[in-house]
Amino acid sequence: MKNILVDLTYINPDVMAGVSVYIYRLLSGFAQCHYTENIILLCTHSNIHAIKKETGNSFQLLAFDDINISKIPHIHGMLNLYRMNRLIAKNKIDKFFSPFINIAGLYTSKVPCIGVFHDTQGFELKHGRLKRLLFKTTLKHILTRQQRLVTISNYVRNDILHKCPYIRVEISVVYNSIPNTQCFQERTVSSSSPYILNVNTLEPYKNIITLIKAFALIKEEISHNLIIKAKRLPYWDEQVLPLIKELGIDGRIKLIDNKYSEAEMHKLYSNASLFVSPSLMEGFGFTPIEAAIHCVPVVCTKETALYETTKGLLNYYEPAMSAEQLSKKMLDVLNTEYEPEYLKNIAKEYIKTYSPQKQADKFIELFNQ
Repeated sequence: MKNILVDLTYINPDVMAGVSVYIYRLLSGFAQCHYTENIILLCTHSNIHAIKKETGNSFQLLAFDDINISKIPHIHGMLNLYRMNRLIAKNKIDKFFSPFINIAGLYTSKVPCIGVFHDTQGFELKHGRLKRLLFKTTLKHILTRQQRLVTISNYVRNDILHKCPYIRVEISVVYNSIPNTQCFQERTVSSSSPYILNVNTLEPYKNIITLIKAFALIKEEISHNLIIKAKRLPYWDEQVLPLIKELGIDGRIKLIDNKYSEAEMHKLYSNASLFVSPSLMEGFGFTPIEAAIHCVPVVCTKETALYETTKGLLNYYEPAMSAEQLSKKMLDVLNTEYEPEYLKNIAKEYIKTYSPQKQADKFIELFNQ
């Protein structure tokens, strides 16, 4: 069996970002498949304790300090290339696996590289001609160093091939995973305090503004509050909160920005009357699927990868930025009495499709190739 070095240096121990959730679930799948002996996790001194807490004693860990001389991401990688090559030779590494290809990431010229490309949002979110040029140039350098690429949906695969026609290596699609421990729980919140839930990052492309406006349109027809689970970012204070106050619904909307445990997230999902994801860009879309696994009715857009990964099983509205259409769909779903078996069948389909073992099996097959 070959030694595989897995780059986890990008993980911020203080923020459980989507890409962090992604790799922890994949590592859990490796453990369930008893594929741990030759997996080595590359950490930094600042995140090694957090990674150890999440992964236990299943994997060998190596600490690697970032040089962090330059604020330019690509230069950061180049400065670390020599050290990476030495580390790989010293530890007899056969393959280098990047679970999150990004322009600040590490790379090596010593062994074959396999990388996961999550989305093409950088093409849309980089503002200014110089920033876009730097992003495209850096991304090309990193992608052409990979011997194999993986994307998390067919949408991302097709999109990256369209935007990066220079790619010549094979691209495999391996969907994200959702732990099968996530399941429906009995409600513990009183029916006198019902709520609609949104779980996502507070970035403009997540389209929270449309959700706020839609909620305001139906506030008099429902008794629900709106709960938003997200880390508080400047966008909330500069754009979202002023709109909430302008619409006079600040007493009906609550932001939860503290870190939740898995058990707390289960409880938050399970007690929601409705989950809404108005996102405009998703490479996969964890949260609407997670909500559906908790047997909660879900409303979301059909944008980017969402319709593919949710398999057309949820409630959708169009166009994505129409508060009027979203409000009508929310009201329609809230007024529908779903049979428990109907919601459970959707949950079972997602659990079967997105199990960590299935994801891990596909990566093991790739590594063995």
